[in-house]
Amino acid sequence: ITKKHLDPPKLDLIAAQRGVGPPAVIFEYLGPALARSMQGGERLPRPDPNTTVLQMRLSPGPYALRIRGIPRGGYLASVLVDGSPPLDGRIVIGDGGEHQTEVVVAYDSGTVEGSVTASDDLPLKDANIYLLPQDPRLPNDLSMAVADETGAFGVEVGPGRYDVYALPRGADWNLADPQDRQRLAGYRASVEVRSEQTATVKVKLTPLSSW
Repeated sequence: ITKKHLDPPKLDLIAAQRGVGPPAVIFEYLGPALARSMQGGERLPRPDPNTTVLQMRLSPGPYALRIRGIPRGGYLASVLVDGSPPLDGRIVIGDGGEHQTEVVVAYDSGTVEGSVTASDDLPLKDANIYLLPQDPRLPNDLSMAVADETGAFGVEVGPGRYDVYALPRGADWNLADPQDRQRLAGYRASVEVRSEQTATVKVKLTPLSSW
């Protein structure tokens, strides 16, 4: 497969990022060519305004699936590619041609309130807090918050269980990489979020030496 961009839906992506359009779907090709493919495809009509269905043409090969531009107040409830969930945000397209992606956004989110602690002199202010869904059927969709000077933070996310990480500002990270997540296992916290309720969590700030 040669390096190729699949007609990027630039207007759809810009609208989604501004919160004035449906979510944008990005298929990032992971094969030898390391090509980044952005495909919007044809939007199919749906009676449910919270569901986006795209018909798109993809070449065979491995892809990482990214969803961008979730509307304000909503969260990514489910993603299906040809009727099946992409595990850990990855999908292998066996046959080239037309493929259908369904994205469902819901609005019954809960709230996570937490605090960051540190065993050294690292400042807590501006520490980056990341919540990663434990459900492998969802893409690696990170929710993010920033701690204040006391280490407190808050963020709204969808119901479910999450891994929580606190990284110093400027840390070089890739939480989409299972190996990097394993390296941070000793500093990971977990929290269960219920619809329209508040959950609390404490998480250790990962020292820069871990990187």
